[in-house]
Amino acid sequence: MPMPDPARWVQLSQALDTLLDLDGAGREAALARWRDTDPRLANELQALLDADGQARADQFLTGHAAADATGQDQGQASLQGHRIGPYVLRSPLGAGGAGTVWLAQRADGQYEGQVAIKLLHLALLDHAAAQRFAREGAILARLSHPHIARLQDAGVTPGGQPYLVLERVEGQRIDHHCNSRQLGVEGRLHLFLDVLAAVAHAHSHGVIHRDIKPSNILVTTEGQAKLLDFGIAKLLEEGQAQADATELTQQGGRALTPDWAAPEQLRGDTVTTAADVYALGLLLHLLLTGRHATSRAGATAGEAMRATLETEPERPSRAISQGAAEELAMPTGERRPQRLARRLQGDLDNIVAQCLRKDPAARYSTVTALADDLRRHLAHEPVSARPDTLGYVAGRFVRRHRGAVASGLVVVLALAAGVIGTLSQARRANQERDRAIDEREMATGVSDFFVRMLRQSAGSDAGGLRKQLDTSRDLAKTLVFRYPLAQAAVFQQLSGSYADIDDLPNALAMMDEATRVVNTLPDPARRASNLVPLLCGRASLLNDAARNAEGLQLLTQAQTLMDAGAAADVPVDARAECILTNSYIRSALGQHDAAVQAARSALQLLRDSGVDPGALSSYTSALDRALLLAGRHAEAWPLAEKLARDSEASEGSNTIAALRRSSRLTHLKRVGGQPQEALTLAQKDLALMTRIMSVGDSDALTLYEHGSALLELSRVPEATAALQHSVDVARTKDDKLVLVRAELALIRARLASGSAPDIAKAQALFKAAQAQWDAIVQRESPTAVEVWRTQALLLAAQGNLPAARALLERAAAFGQKLSGPEHPARFVLELNQGELALAAAQPEAALGHAGHARAAAQRAALDTQRSADMGRALWLQSQAQAALRQASEAATSARSAVAQLEATLGPTHLLVLAARQATAQSASPAAR
Repeated sequence: MPMPDPARWVQLSQALDTLLDLDGAGREAALARWRDTDPRLANELQALLDADGQARADQFLTGHAAADATGQDQGQASLQGHRIGPYVLRSPLGAGGAGTVWLAQRADGQYEGQVAIKLLHLALLDHAAAQRFAREGAILARLSHPHIARLQDAGVTPGGQPYLVLERVEGQRIDHHCNSRQLGVEGRLHLFLDVLAAVAHAHSHGVIHRDIKPSNILVTTEGQAKLLDFGIAKLLEEGQAQADATELTQQGGRALTPDWAAPEQLRGDTVTTAADVYALGLLLHLLLTGRHATSRAGATAGEAMRATLETEPERPSRAISQGAAEELAMPTGERRPQRLARRLQGDLDNIVAQCLRKDPAARYSTVTALADDLRRHLAHEPVSARPDTLGYVAGRFVRRHRGAVASGLVVVLALAAGVIGTLSQARRANQERDRAIDEREMATGVSDFFVRMLRQSAGSDAGGLRKQLDTSRDLAKTLVFRYPLAQAAVFQQLSGSYADIDDLPNALAMMDEATRVVNTLPDPARRASNLVPLLCGRASLLNDAARNAEGLQLLTQAQTLMDAGAAADVPVDARAECILTNSYIRSALGQHDAAVQAARSALQLLRDSGVDPGALSSYTSALDRALLLAGRHAEAWPLAEKLARDSEASEGSNTIAALRRSSRLTHLKRVGGQPQEALTLAQKDLALMTRIMSVGDSDALTLYEHGSALLELSRVPEATAALQHSVDVARTKDDKLVLVRAELALIRARLASGSAPDIAKAQALFKAAQAQWDAIVQRESPTAVEVWRTQALLLAAQGNLPAARALLERAAAFGQKLSGPEHPARFVLELNQGELALAAAQPEAALGHAGHARAAAQRAALDTQRSADMGRALWLQSQAQAALRQASEAATSARSAVAQLEATLGPTHLLVLAARQATAQSASPAAR
């Protein structure tokens, strides 16, 4: 069949991938559907399959491979053990439209080692191209770089089968590695620079990769990036005209991945190194945001091509606002969407944008130029991807002041004063126009020019980042600024820079300096409108520092200013961020209903302002989180489901974002009273975790949810193992949020076993973390309720029931103080108190606690007819009634308990069996 044009080939390649993954019957069914909708496509696919089948039948490798009577390919099984040169094929590693990849073992005795051998489908190359391929493989083999999986050989078997012999790389694809290791922005950029070095090396040897994408870049367990698969690279030969291009070069355009190809590849235009620059821009965007810049996950080949050709790529800072940063598995300091978006604004937005220009000539001229810009960004120097304006150069200086400037200070001050004077005169000369110019922007521009002049007079001793920030901080305090808002802007920028390196004390100090300066403004209206974002920004920092009561006071001040008229001059997104910060702080203080109300208000404010609905997912996620923490699980569930669907549609199902969203659903099932369904979801989460994370690596949160679901089902040994694994991973990755929850759950799991050794281990674990528990209690965190409850269970296990009950009462009083009578922990506290009262032979008190537990379980249930918590409360109620000799009532409660428990815990659970036995006894003649 004649070679199709590049665009047609994309469609054929995608369809061929689909067919090759199906068995004989499946292929026939798929081809039949295509014959109805696109006969030409079906005929072309059939021709490719026939050519491939004929090649396999006609001496494929050794002449033994063939298709069975159903058309199913037998080559995979028959190839095992076959020899290609000095290598023996051991097992298949993967397959696709271009061919299959096999793990092979060196077998000629020279040395022992494994390689990956890629066998290309004969249908994709005619005979002449296959012969040329064997000779040109030597050109690719010239590539030798630590970040390139070396192509060791290439050739054609006697049967005409083209093959590549590649270095065997064991690792995880680059985006999954970044997420599983919780790499921050700088860690991701440094790893990306290794990829750039590999591509630059290939370009210097005349090779364009043409198919750079996450699956073609693996990161080893040692953290070394390896660029794979130059098998479809375009080979450039110096001085050779296009007409003299080799056959492999001429046909290279047919192999590409639609959503990772540059526009010129899809158009069939001449492909240069700029195509790789474009793909690298897409990769950088994905690593920084978790999203493709133009295409949504699950898009068809045609949709992906159309998006590449027609859609303007989204800026990273804008993309991150559409999805919670926590889904990217960034470090704790970068998980807040607003903070991560701020980190990406400016340099990284512009660097990615320059990579993704539609016009190849407008992109970076070389990969080395792209790498140089990223290094300048990391060093806080001006980058070439944005205009070298006075404001920009000065802004970078605030991040990177180089040494002492005292010797040139007098001259610089004089020059800056002259510029300020000139701008002041211009402003007086044109008051009408200046009314349309924000004074803050003008003042910042003057400050930026001032700082640029200081930079030019600075020495060359850069020092470390913290030293540079400290020097810039001291300079900002001592300089005389004509415009106070310029100085406030510098302090605010420094605050953000300190927050980026998790130096919250200095971040707060710089925000205080900015606030002090703004408070000197004579105009009350301008003072108020500039104070609002500063107060909210400081409140957000206080939330990060767990000083939430102080943060709430600042938010109250900001709201008072807005109520008095400042709101009209504060941008809508800034007001929404203030409200969202309020929601975070209220949740942290245990004021859950207020947190939910605040999150709803922020979301509604943005909706009313006409914001693109796609930009609201981080606010929807915040509302979902607030509802979950409030124990309002039935309200949270539909939001969590929608966020999971949207995440899968935009980012795919095999991502850390998908894992985070799925874990949220698993958690809701468990705390909503459906632990069996939670365990089913948790097991799927584990499978997803295994797919997207490297061998030996795990996710602490996923393990915690799995262990907690097992514990709810009283599968204690399995739960203990899973929770111990979660604790170990959380400690290794310094994931403090998960660690606290996992340690408390592990203590309860060991207590649930009832054995003396496990009880001793539980006591030792609690004691080892005593300082942690004390800190939680001292800052009056809502987690204190769970700490006291766990400690009470420890006391009960030691036989000290009075002390245990007193501690549970303390926890209940504290929970009510924070969140009101319907606080989220009320069910477990009432249940535990009732169980201890029953053990202390106080059935009336137990009955009262059972009633309260039942009401709390009903509020928390996803489905009040299928709730394990409702069943537990009913079983406690039945036991208390039986102790009070209320036989009829006890029997009714037991029957209701069985209905709830059997549906949610399974028919063999101990509680179900006990409740069934009680029901049977009440129905016996002796009982009557």
